[in-house]
Amino acid sequence: MDDFDGSIIEGYGPVPHARLDEAGDLHAPLQALVGQKVSRAWAVWINEETERLEWYPVLLEVGGQRTVVWPDENHGLAVTWGPFDPADDPRWLPDNDLTLQWRSDAHPALPEVVGSTVTAVGLTESLLPSREVVDYPRPPLSGWVLSGLVLATGAGRGLWIHIDGENVGLHSGLPPRHPHHRTTWLPMP
Repeated sequence: MDDFDGSIIEGYGPVPHARLDEAGDLHAPLQALVGQKVSRAWAVWINEETERLEWYPVLLEVGGQRTVVWPDENHGLAVTWGPFDPADDPRWLPDNDLTLQWRSDAHPALPEVVGSTVTAVGLTESLLPSREVVDYPRPPLSGWVLSGLVLATGAGRGLWIHIDGENVGLHSGLPPRHPHHRTTWLPMP
C-alpha cells in the first residue's frame, strides 16, 4: 500500500503502530467504545469492478464517532478518529480512472455488526515471517506485529478487522485460535 500517507481520505492522517507496546495511546479511545452501539460500517467499493477494494481501510461509526481502521503488513495498525464523511468518495491513485465509494454492503461482515453494542475491544497481533521486499523504502515488518482490531458484541459475535496478506481482512465474529495470531483484550473502562 503506497498510499498510507492519508492522501486517499480527506482529513485522514494515520499514525500506524507496529507493535502492541507502541499502541498505548489507542487504549483509552478504544476502551471508550465499550457500551457504545455500532451504528454504521463502510468499506471501499470499486464501482467499475463491482467489488470491494480490499487493501483500503474500513470506516466505522460507533457511539456517534467515526473511526478509520487500517491494518497493513508494512506499517502495522492505524486507528484514527475524526469527522470523516462517507459521502466524500475516497481517492484512487492519480493515474487511475477507477471511481471509489464507501459502501455499507461492501462485505457481509459489516451489516452483521451494525446495531450491536460493543462489549469488549481487543488488539490482535500476527506473527509475520521475515521477507525481502525489493524497491521498498524501509524493511518490512516481521515478528509479532500489531495486525488488527476486534470489536466483540457478545456471545462470540463481533467484527475483526485485520491484516490478511496484502489486504485488509474482515471477519464476522471473533478471531479464531491460531498459533500465528493472538488477541489482547483491553481492560474494561
